[in-house]
Amino acid sequence: MLADGVKFNTGDDCIAIKSGKANDTEYGPAQHHVIQNCTMNSGHGGLTLGSEMSAGVQNIYARNLSMLNEN
Repeated sequence: MLADGVKFNTGDDCIAIKSGKANDTEYGPAQHHVIQNCTMNSGHGGLTLGSEMSAGVQNIYARNLSMLNEN
């Protein structure tokens, strides 16, 4: 997954990476995500991992992210 130059305005978590709840691991881990050059506005979590991540999270790359008006 690539998010490059995206502007988020959610009022909540702008990007939430999850990978299954409880025993739900059917689709495997969240992996190979690149998030770069993005602006998050009016959120309380710019980039969050979980809370549901029973299948795991790996190889997440984030750079040059801006958070504005966090709450």
